[in-house]
Amino acid sequence: LDVNGDGRYTPDEAILNERIAGPSSLTVRDGDQLDGYVSSLDAPRVEIEREGALSTIVKVSGAHANRDGDELFRFVSRYYFTADSGLVRVQHTVENDQTEQALTRIEDYGMGLPVTPRQDVTVRTEAAGGELLETPADAEVTLVQDLDDHWSLMAPATHQEGEHGPAAIDVSTTDRGLWVGLRDFWQKWPSSLAWEPELGAVSIYLLPPFEDDRYADLGDAVVSDRLYYHLRDGGYRL
Repeated sequence: LDVNGDGRYTPDEAILNERIAGPSSLTVRDGDQLDGYVSSLDAPRVEIEREGALSTIVKVSGAHANRDGDELFRFVSRYYFTADSGLVRVQHTVENDQTEQALTRIEDYGMGLPVTPRQDVTVRTEAAGGELLETPADAEVTLVQDLDDHWSLMAPATHQEGEHGPAAIDVSTTDRGLWVGLRDFWQKWPSSLAWEPELGAVSIYLLPPFEDDRYADLGDAVVSDRLYYHLRDGGYRL
């Protein structure tokens, strides 16, 4: 943000920093072996997909890579900017380009938004019923929609549950802030949104990690449709 209005953007005015390796990451399991991949920012393709007086779309595309340089799953992110609005809408798409096997076992997939460290950070979360929950920056807050009819909020001072609930976290200081919200939260279960103080980041889990037996008791819903293949034994199959 141009906080002082001088027409320039300087590092001390930044909301996000670069401490996290990339905007998205995934963990793959092969037997007992775990391998982490992050979206490579070394040479992404960045292009202006649409430009106008009222709105602009920036398209960023690339691939996820591990430490050995092996690539897995391409991604396309579109950033929608609108005139006179501080809201940036992000549409993130993952492309399964793995052809060596029919299904790939994924432990989790998420995006991290690291916030520039400041002393006066306050974390606010919309709780059930529209109540605004305020927590210190060193406390973890997690919102989870793990079933189509089960939502939960976990924070040091409260643990709320219900069928559906909001999915938004605000990390702000006195003069700047970051608000992150997920659309269609319950329809896209399982999904999770969290403030993780150890990372200093808002983490968006499009495929959140879960215990091995979490979906073992769904009965016919698991056996009869895609969930049998998608959610099984503590992981996802894509």
